[in-house]
Amino acid sequence: MPEKSYVILHPSGHNPSGIDLTEEQWEKVADVMWEKKHIPIFDVSYQGFANDLETDVEAIRYFGRRNFNMFVVQSLSKTMTLYGERIGSLHIVQQDKTAAQDLHLMLQKIAYVSYIGPPLNQARIVIEVLTNPELKKKW
Repeated sequence: MPEKSYVILHPSGHNPSGIDLTEEQWEKVADVMWEKKHIPIFDVSYQGFANDLETDVEAIRYFGRRNFNMFVVQSLSKTMTLYGERIGSLHIVQQDKTAAQDLHLMLQKIAYVSYIGPPLNQARIVIEVLTNPELKKKW
């Protein structure tokens, strides 16, 4: 791949293989990506399913400790079984403060024109599950 390519990575629960990299393998991946100035895009679709909530994102934390600029796309559709709602989040790590501020302004504009008032159904479901001890235990 040419330098500064965007590379999609699954930190855990790799789709379709289900095989997770070891800590040593992640270090090698990070070394190559750093050398080639690649930008990781972590696709977090199965957090908590492969190992546990913490372990399943350790690769992302490792890349963060290495000061990578990166994107983390997190699906909550599977985690909270809200498939029809297609909910999730985008996290962007940008080491350069000026670039981060510019990116933040651009994303605010995109978000504003994309959806001014998103539906609250999925948020209400998640809040109900996580704030009700009995439901949280079942989840």
